[in-house]
Amino acid sequence: MSHEPAEIKLPDHLAPTVKPVEVQKPAEVKSTTEQAFEQYKQVNEEKPDESPYVIKQARQKKDEIMTDDTGKSQLQDKYEEVMADGLGDVYHTMTPAQQEKFRKRGEEIAKVIEELTVHLKLTARKVIELIRAWLKMIPGINRYFLEQEAKLKTDEIMKLGQAEMLRRKHQ
Repeated sequence: MSHEPAEIKLPDHLAPTVKPVEVQKPAEVKSTTEQAFEQYKQVNEEKPDESPYVIKQARQKKDEIMTDDTGKSQLQDKYEEVMADGLGDVYHTMTPAQQEKFRKRGEEIAKVIEELTVHLKLTARKVIELIRAWLKMIPGINRYFLEQEAKLKTDEIMKLGQAEMLRRKHQ
């Protein structure tokens, strides 16, 4: 005696209807390189610099350059130069992520020092605190090196700042 389930036949009007599902093929996706090549092919032979691809690339490069220097005064640039002086070897030992973070923080500190100068509130104590905090971002920095660099950079920044504050005071 076998206990196999018996097949039940339903009348045609009750039987489920199965419709074949149509699978749509995904649209052909072109890689960014292929897209760029397609745009590049649209270049007019007589005016190659006016193609959409070339114009787009030019805009992107211009924007990148503009964001780095936008809003920087000559004084802030001078402060950044003083802060970066002598740190090239240390900077190159950092990872790219650390370099970016260190550079951005340095720019922020130079901006703060510039604002203190403009408002005639620049003091050596504030400058050395800012520079110490910035230099502490260097991985494995020697405490004595940090103190020496902070003092040297503070002295140089104070010379620039005092000259600028005198100039602004007499205007």
